[in-house]
Amino acid sequence: MGPKTTFMTACSSGATAIGYARDLIQTNMAPVVICGGTEPLCRITYAAFNALQAVDPEYCKPFDKNRQGLSLGEGAGIMILEALAHARQRGARIYGEILGYGLSCDAHHMTAPDPEGAGAALAMRRALEDAGVPVEAVDYINAHGTATPANDLMETKGIKTVFGRRAYHIPVSSTKSMIGHTLGAAGAIEGVAAVLAIHHHFIPPTIHHQTPDPQCDLDFVTEGARASDINIVLSNSFAFGGNNTAVVFGKFTDSGVSHARSGFKTSDYARGQGAGRFESAAYTSVCEHFERPATPPPGVRRGYETTSKRVVVTGVGLVTPLGVGKDLFTRNLFGGLSGIRPITL
Repeated sequence: MGPKTTFMTACSSGATAIGYARDLIQTNMAPVVICGGTEPLCRITYAAFNALQAVDPEYCKPFDKNRQGLSLGEGAGIMILEALAHARQRGARIYGEILGYGLSCDAHHMTAPDPEGAGAALAMRRALEDAGVPVEAVDYINAHGTATPANDLMETKGIKTVFGRRAYHIPVSSTKSMIGHTLGAAGAIEGVAAVLAIHHHFIPPTIHHQTPDPQCDLDFVTEGARASDINIVLSNSFAFGGNNTAVVFGKFTDSGVSHARSGFKTSDYARGQGAGRFESAAYTSVCEHFERPATPPPGVRRGYETTSKRVVVTGVGLVTPLGVGKDLFTRNLFGGLSGIRPITL
């Protein structure tokens, strides 16, 4: 029997599970890991978000000037992660590759995000560093994009902090506009969406976006899905309590050299050109406080030795408001359909 773990980091749980599964494979704890997230919808959940005045009475409008809140969804997203050598040995189909992930916990507030996106930026920066991916290589960002006024603004700021002027040239979309916010399952479902977007060569749209917000001024893919040969996707999940996770997915290639640069350092690549003008004092403070030491403190061991083993996605499963199964889900995602229905109690 292999290791079993449950993550309870609210809306970043599914994404954290994916990152941890990669760690299990790279530390030789398991050759294959089933990972993901699931969330049922119940009256208590709806009542709690409604009490926070965080629910849109109709449907969510991520990054729209008139956004009023999220739309709750339910579902599950599952990935099969596998060491590349193991997958090749059994002739498995490979959908994509997990290149890296990053975590942060800014603990700004129990339910409100840090308004400057400092913790979100740190998670993205760490994910890029872990993956060995420069900002120039990111082709698409699957945003957390809940459609709450505070979240969408802080995520926009966080993206600008990390990518600088490059942020204006990267497509960013919220698949929650079609699925709703599935809470603990969100990071897993959106991770699967990112992998399927890579596999099927398209960028999912942000639907229901009607009025641009001058403060959220990135390319939010509001005119429908785009055909695109995607190599690198950054998927964001930001949760209550400041629990932030970002995962980097890549197109699988035999060599893998197009995804990473040897000798990659955050200070060299993970801040976009001109990023300094977007950096807040909060971001600088969080980075200084949480920067990981190069060596562990005295008496503390690193734990399991990490290998450079490549980890690939060999299976995906979905139950979502947008469709059950990867084929229907992909078709509806490309079509920009909505699985959201207003909830009344």
